[in-house]
Amino acid sequence: MKLLLFILLTIFYLQLYSQNDSTAQVSSRLKFSYTSSLIYPGISFGGEYPIYQTIKIKSRNQKKIMREHFISVNGAWYHHNYFHDNYYFTIGYNYRKTGNNGFFYEFCSGIGYSITIPDGKVFIVDDNGNVKNDFKTYSHALFSVASGMGF
Repeated sequence: MKLLLFILLTIFYLQLYSQNDSTAQVSSRLKFSYTSSLIYPGISFGGEYPIYQTIKIKSRNQKKIMREHFISVNGAWYHHNYFHDNYYFTIGYNYRKTGNNGFFYEFCSGIGYSITIPDGKVFIVDDNGNVKNDFKTYSHALFSVASGMGF
């Protein structure tokens, strides 16, 4: 926990003391989406905080390439019928490269925390055959790596 807090404070400290180019339009972005498999619904929300952005223009064909580095913070929920609900929160580093035509590819990595809540009653049977009703939530750390592309 202390390491995560140190990383966040370092990133925001560097952002405060960096020079700002008044011609660059870099701003935070908010995200909200429906995320699921075919039959299990869920939602996702979050934000992206830019760290660094470069725009490169090739003079021969006027091709513009934008590279962005940012921190993302996300929260999500999904429901698996008759099994469980899952809530998870992640923070990560993202790199995105966008071409002149709007096509982009990106790489994301992050860490997080997940809480799983069983849907319905959970029963535990001991070695003597005694049945006990037990309600537990399960939590664990998350490590994620993802890549994507699109328009």
